[in-house]
Amino acid sequence: MANSLHPVVYIDSDVEQAAWLYATFGPDGTWRTISQTMKLTPEGETQEILEIRLVTDETIHVPFMEATPDESLEGSGVDRTGVIEDIMHIAAQFAEANPPHHPGSLPRFPVPARAYEYALAVPMPILAVDDTGHRGLYSPPRQVVVSVTDNTLVGFGDFPGFDPEQWPPARVGDWPPAQLIHMPEQQMQGVIQRFSACWSRVLEAWFTRDQDTNEARLGEDIRESLRWRAMLDTPGFETIYERLNPEFERWLREH
Repeated sequence: MANSLHPVVYIDSDVEQAAWLYATFGPDGTWRTISQTMKLTPEGETQEILEIRLVTDETIHVPFMEATPDESLEGSGVDRTGVIEDIMHIAAQFAEANPPHHPGSLPRFPVPARAYEYALAVPMPILAVDDTGHRGLYSPPRQVVVSVTDNTLVGFGDFPGFDPEQWPPARVGDWPPAQLIHMPEQQMQGVIQRFSACWSRVLEAWFTRDQDTNEARLGEDIRESLRWRAMLDTPGFETIYERLNPEFERWLREH
């Protein structure tokens, strides 16, 4: 029976911990928790170690630690697993209330806005069916900008480089992405929730980058966020985020 130790996983709540487990190991029935222990690190921080048994009989010990210094492993913690989805929903509502609005608009993940302080830009690509009957995602004609302080509308307008004379916009890729088609629903929900938690911490670190930041934990959040984002998006969408805020994308890669 294989036995291994996983690198430390940083979380802010028990909900996020469950999301990571489902995202990483799959839905119920593919793994189970064997034991739970607590220990102190040499730095005096608390680790919660779960012993996970997979259906393959492999045993993995996963240490969890708090991502932010808020005693989040004591009690239920601070739940970040719905933060990004809430912002996308707000952006969709703003887009519908401010025409012209394409009925096939599908909000994607927010990045810091270039032209506004303390605001997030949400790209609004179009989900449509082509002449051959294939569903696809098309380059966003619009973006919605939402305040990070109170989730109010800051602005909306054309996506950088959008030309209304060139319609329809370029096709970015198939939808849903191939990697999601056969993923169990419980695992997919785990991926979405874990991405939301990691990405919300990354965005906070960007807006507070003049303050002290734990670089190791930030690096882990960035690496995991980009991995989940690539899984949740069609591959061609990566360039969309780069066009929205090239400086932010460079900052991500640097960390």
